[in-house]
Amino acid sequence: MSDHLKRENLLRQLLEDNFVLAKQSRRIRDIITDPSLKKYFQNLSSRHNQFAIELREEINFYGGQVPYIPPPAFERNWKELSAGSIKKLLKKSYKLHKKAMRDYRTALSQINDGSCREIFIRHKARFENMLFELKSLKTLLSFRKENWRRQEQET
Repeated sequence: MSDHLKRENLLRQLLEDNFVLAKQSRRIRDIITDPSLKKYFQNLSSRHNQFAIELREEINFYGGQVPYIPPPAFERNWKELSAGSIKKLLKKSYKLHKKAMRDYRTALSQINDGSCREIFIRHKARFENMLFELKSLKTLLSFRKENWRRQEQET
């Protein structure tokens, strides 16, 4: 496979992944009730949309045309998210972000073009930060739940 084709395929895969992550973040935002978590997931969705725009511009620059994004990129067959547990939603989001992080690492190992590498490095650094934030949120929610239980037992 030529370098040009490999680069374009990786860019398209990352573009699709970012759209999926943005959609998943919006779904979680619509399910949860905590206003601060709603704001967090809205910002997360916005970041993924921005990443997708940057990747689309790279595809346009190297391929000469705006990439066609098929509707399945937006509508994956994920099981419907439910409001059952915020912890489960965070875990699902963490897994998807971790997979995307692996995809960025793969892209970094295979593509050596300057502008693409710079974008991948920036996005990968942001994904590392997102993973840390999601893990911290999960820990914080567990801690908050423990404190509520302790307070209920004291009263």
